[in-house]
Formats: sequence, C-alpha cells, structure tokens
Amino acid sequence: MNGVGGKQGWAWIFILEGIFTALFGISSFFLLPASPATAKFFTEEEKAYVEKALKLDGATAQDEATDAFSWREVGMAFKLPQVWMLAVIFFFDGEKSFVHLELIADDNPQEPCFSGLPSGSNVFAVCSS
Repeated sequence: MNGVGGKQGWAWIFILEGIFTALFGISSFFLLPASPATAKFFTEEEKAYVEKALKLDGATAQDEATDAFSWREVGMAFKLPQVWMLAVIFFFDGEKSFVHLELIADDNPQEPCFSGLPSGSNVFAVCSS
C-alpha cells in the first residue's frame, strides 16, 4: 500500500490497525453484556448460577452498593507498584516494536527480524500479573 493516498506503507499499518481497533471496541461496547444478568444468551437458571459462582469466588461483592464503580479505587490502583512496573515494561516493549517498524521502513534486508519472538518483558509481565 506504499504510496496509496500519499501515505507511506508503514503509516498504513497504523491507520488500518487503528480503524480495526476502534470499530472492534465500539461494536464490543454495544454487543457484549454488562453482566451475566443482562446476557441474552443465558437462560435464567444459567444467569443465577453464574452470579452465584462469581459471588462465591469473590469476583463480585455480595451487594450492588459495594460493587459499584468508584474513582477512589481507580486512584488506589495507580498507587500500586506493580501497576507502575507493568506500565514501564509495556512502554519499553512498545519501543521495541517501533524500532522494528523502522527497520521495515528502511527496507534493509541485512537487519535481523525478531519481532515474532516474545520478549523477556512480555514473559515477565504475563507471569507476574
């Protein structure tokens, strides 16, 4: 797609991935149920079973007031050291991808291409979360 619309080929990667991501996110907002209680694909028995299992596992609170959204909890999450550690790891992992895109844009066949291999930061982030 190099040259289409006056854009270089590498720019189309970002454009197409951005369009797909935005469309997928918007459609998910409207298509995915907010909770098991609003899922159209569950029977009433299945809804009750899933809600009971979530409460027993501690994934949801026993009452709706405790389970409500709170900006205070969002602020508390940003104070956790593991959140900042993962943010730094994922930032530098994205930097690795950007450098790989520069190698593609240069069209230099002498440079090795290792983007398909998981980086150490990815493995650490998945194992530690």
